[in-house]
Amino acid sequence: MKKLLLISCLMITTSFCTESFRPHQILRACVDPIGSYYFITRSKSGKYAVSKYDQNFHRLWQYDQNGRGQGDLYYAVSITADGEGNVYIKNDVIGQYGGYEEEQILKLKPNGTFDRYILKYRYTEAEQKNMLLHYAFLGLYIRDDRLYFISSTKGYALWSIPLSERKVITQDHHPKTLKQCYMMGKKNIFGNITSDSKYIYFPDVTADKVIRLDIQDNTWLTFPHSNNKEYELSDPFYLAMSKNGSLIVGDMGNRRLVFYDSQLNPVLKVNLKKNDRDFLMNGLFINPKQEIVVLDLMDPALHFYNLKGDYIKKISIFHKMNYTRPLLFILLILVIFLLFRYKDSILQIFKKIPFSFFHKQIVLFVPTVVLASLLTGYLVYVNMSEIYEKEVKDELMSLASSIAKSLPIRQFNDLDKNNRILSPEYERVYQEVSRLLYSKNMDIKDKFEFRWHKIMNDKIYFGVDRYRGGLFSPFFVREKRYLNAIKTKKADIFVYEHLFVHREFLVALIPIQTEDGHFSLFALQQDAVIFDELREKIIYQIVKIAAVIIMISIIVLFILSRVTVKPLRNLVNHLSGVTKGIFNPINIKRRKDEIADVAKAYNYMAGELEKRQKELSRLEKDIHNSIKNKLDSARNFIDTYIHSNDQERQNNIDRLMHVSNLLFHCSKEGKNMMFIIRNSEC
Repeated sequence: MKKLLLISCLMITTSFCTESFRPHQILRACVDPIGSYYFITRSKSGKYAVSKYDQNFHRLWQYDQNGRGQGDLYYAVSITADGEGNVYIKNDVIGQYGGYEEEQILKLKPNGTFDRYILKYRYTEAEQKNMLLHYAFLGLYIRDDRLYFISSTKGYALWSIPLSERKVITQDHHPKTLKQCYMMGKKNIFGNITSDSKYIYFPDVTADKVIRLDIQDNTWLTFPHSNNKEYELSDPFYLAMSKNGSLIVGDMGNRRLVFYDSQLNPVLKVNLKKNDRDFLMNGLFINPKQEIVVLDLMDPALHFYNLKGDYIKKISIFHKMNYTRPLLFILLILVIFLLFRYKDSILQIFKKIPFSFFHKQIVLFVPTVVLASLLTGYLVYVNMSEIYEKEVKDELMSLASSIAKSLPIRQFNDLDKNNRILSPEYERVYQEVSRLLYSKNMDIKDKFEFRWHKIMNDKIYFGVDRYRGGLFSPFFVREKRYLNAIKTKKADIFVYEHLFVHREFLVALIPIQTEDGHFSLFALQQDAVIFDELREKIIYQIVKIAAVIIMISIIVLFILSRVTVKPLRNLVNHLSGVTKGIFNPINIKRRKDEIADVAKAYNYMAGELEKRQKELSRLEKDIHNSIKNKLDSARNFIDTYIHSNDQERQNNIDRLMHVSNLLFHCSKEGKNMMFIIRNSEC
């Protein structure tokens, strides 16, 4: 029993210690002109936070997700800062309200308050029915007192608003207030923005190119050229501009940095220091010291390079362990060990405590119930979490199977050179799937989201793709060791779980076969935040049940103690009466337990004591009477002796001496007779 209890506590401690060591994710980061660093992080429970660090990476403040207002830090996807301590955060699309779809930018001020830039886009009823809520890393950039950002809500476009703006902005506003600078059409301009004195740069991940935009005459060009095979880019999400005019491109697909001069000629490529299996670039910027800072999502950490491509250092600031829970459980194990190790001494001390029997029972019973509730609750939590996760997976799989069976076989004609479906076919597939979901009364806005992506030849492609023998995989994940595939027997559908750092979501990958034998992909996603919500509900229910059990246990203990203590107190009172000579019996007609046996023993004892007391009283009375008679005879003899003459006195003395000699002789003869009897027996 001791070993089992210690092993259980050790398992719980190990689990909580492991959970506490898991770091937060660095989703985005930036640096302001004075060298302060800003981070968007996500905790293990899926909560977002914005924090500020000085140049020595000492945290100055942190703004946590607290639900104040609509959409605070809801899927924060981009961040930038000015030189006055203001931080701008771009949230993902936060919903549809009254015919509008909203996006939000938060402006956090140094005093802790914030302003909102809310952008609303009006849609027709048909457009709302087939609305796709995009998730993208949409860049934020400050230039010339205007805030530039990329929006994907109605086609990819670069927008700008004055930094002084703080109203709700809709499409009906005058262009001077909301300036839609440049529509990019079908260009997929995910990623961050940078600029020099004349141009703005941002990525086109559809074509694996970088766009240089002249904001004066609204012209652009793309690079690198297709004939430069050595410097081909793959997923160039991240850009940074140095003071000497060098453009650094974070080539995410190839895990490297590519340097371009002011004429957009590639001059250097630097492979990232860590191996491909561990390093996953998640951001890129240049600090005031002209050091290139690369974010690592998997670690998470900051890696520093100089402008020559030399590796400088690595800084991990979100690996600090939460020591509270491990220390509490280690303390619990230590207390249990000491209780077992010194239980005899503790019991001796406990016996000396001037508590009543009832109080001692509470002191022993309540901690036992609490410990048992914790162990039982943990086991229930683990089992219920697995059950809920299985239900979510089954629900996702069932919906994916239904969609796979309902989608028609089609021939895709509008393909680009990389066999990717162009926008019309893309929208057609999406609309068909959306109608299927709505026909099943599924609320895609609240419950499910959509992603289209594929890995082929070490590249991630967005959109509904077709391929021969390719591998479909969730976004961000390239290595199989980060995936846990679950294949259904009913259909050729896979469900993938993200297992790196913090499990983000489940993705059901539905292959759709075309008439020419190729396959396309529809990816249906279930946000894994639901698991955290379910776990919180389970913990809440366990705490409530444990509290009820403890309260009921205390009440039951009180009742049982009263049932036990009351007859014992009655017995103590009767025993106190025994010392006073009161031998009243205890009524035991209603009890048949050990206390009844004790009462029977008391009644028998009291009866015997009462009988002995009566015998002693009678003996005392007889002795008193006998002594009184002898004393009366002696007194009469003395009186006679005193009042007699000399002759009578002498006669009385002679008679007394004769009797005395006779008694002495009898005594001597008696002793001789006893000696003879003993010798004869031998």
